[in-house]
Amino acid sequence: MRQLNRKLLRDLWQMKSQSIAISLVLASGIGTFVMSLSTLESLELSKSTYYDRYGFAHVFAQLKRAPKTLEARIAQIPGVAVVETRTVVDVTADVRGLPEPAVARLISIPEQGESRLNRVYLRSGRKIAPHSHGEAIANEAFARTHKLDVGDSVTVIINGRRQQLNIVGIGLSPEYILQVRGADALPDQKQFGVFWMREKELAAAFDLDGAFNDVTIQLMRGASEKKCCDGSTD
Repeated sequence: MRQLNRKLLRDLWQMKSQSIAISLVLASGIGTFVMSLSTLESLELSKSTYYDRYGFAHVFAQLKRAPKTLEARIAQIPGVAVVETRTVVDVTADVRGLPEPAVARLISIPEQGESRLNRVYLRSGRKIAPHSHGEAIANEAFARTHKLDVGDSVTVIINGRRQQLNIVGIGLSPEYILQVRGADALPDQKQFGVFWMREKELAAAFDLDGAFNDVTIQLMRGASEKKCCDGSTD
């Protein structure tokens, strides 16, 4: 056995260059694998923290029109922790430098305070002023793609009328980390943008005063989306 060990050592010494190269490749591979796992764990933690801090909803539902009074009934469904109703409408938008119209998704935010779910994190600018008209916060991805900044404006078509949206802030939301519209398979930061507006202004523009057409729900820990939300408000 000793002779075999001596032969092995002698052979390794004769191929020391190849042995060192193999060892370095193996060490690099192991190091890359460990770094990948650490990076993945860090990203998972960052995602969970961001979702938790800014109230990412578990359930999203769209409808044509429902009275605001229904919000209290939804909140009483077993398993529902937080419910928030809002106005969400897709409109046509004219953006400078874009040869064809884009789609702007207008989302209402409360007149006072912050949304309970899917809160907007301001990257720059300010919040929408109470009782203002035509002010909006633009999603960062769309704004960056079209080089839009605070103080710029976008023209949208609301009920057949052109209205100017004045961008007062650039923001992010856990709901639109990737800007995907409906059944689209891939995000489209060029043709699809998200804008947040005052709740009363947006609701009045689409005849939704005292009503809503979109609801978001955050469930209690351990609650089932299927049991909680299938037909429970009938």
